[in-house]
Amino acid sequence: MKSLARGSIRDETSHVTLHENEIPVDETLVRSLLKAQRPEWAALPLSLAGAGTDNIM
Repeated sequence: MKSLARGSIRDETSHVTLHENEIPVDETLVRSLLKAQRPEWAALPLSLAGAGTDNIM
C-alpha cells in the first residue's frame, strides 16, 4: 500500500473515473469527513486502498 504524506493523495489512478456520476473523493474531503465523524483519526496518515470497484476483475 502506498503511504501518502499529508496533502498529497496523487498517483496514476487518481484521475480515473469508472462511473458517469462518480463522486470525486480527495484528501480534503476525507479529512473533513474524519474531522466531523472521527476527530481522533483526522490527523493520521492516509494511504490509497486501491483503484476500481468490486465489479472490476
